[in-house]
Amino acid sequence: KLLQVVLFGQPELDHRLNDPAIRQLQQRIGFSCRLGELNLQDMEYYLAHRLGIAGYRGPRLFSRDAVRLLFRASRGVPRLINILAHKALMAGFGEGARYITDKYVKLAILDTESAHARFVEARRKWLRLAALFTALAASTGALPVCAHHSGLAEVAGALAADLPSDVGALTSFDLGPGILGQAWTEGGFIPV
Repeated sequence: KLLQVVLFGQPELDHRLNDPAIRQLQQRIGFSCRLGELNLQDMEYYLAHRLGIAGYRGPRLFSRDAVRLLFRASRGVPRLINILAHKALMAGFGEGARYITDKYVKLAILDTESAHARFVEARRKWLRLAALFTALAASTGALPVCAHHSGLAEVAGALAADLPSDVGALTSFDLGPGILGQAWTEGGFIPV
């Protein structure tokens, strides 16, 4: 008799199947497929497709800013996209919104531990990098904006003034004007 088994699982299943103790099982797997992270364009299509399958036939439901924020927070992982999009939809529904903006995605991020932790860590990396470059530019005199500061301590203080008091407990992702809340792209600075 031939027994066919179909396995669906998280990435951890691949690690288990690589265990030498069950190599005979892995050798019998005839077909394997892994759904990786989606890029921004694929994620937009994925959201539209999922909404269509659910019966939605109206105009665009997620704003472009909401989609970009959803992508950054989920890093294109379909499971996180589903969780965050669902929570954003529920938050919008709770307020009677007809359009999902980044406001509702921010609420979803704050309510989702894995997305919130990833998002905050990514922001911390950008902030450290921005502080390093600002300090370097200030120490070499290449930053005229900071010319009135006498030392790096004042520059660091000026940078810290734009930051929330506890970056780990963000309730808003808007760091205000300036380079700290932005990232460089080919087209210039964009908010992060």
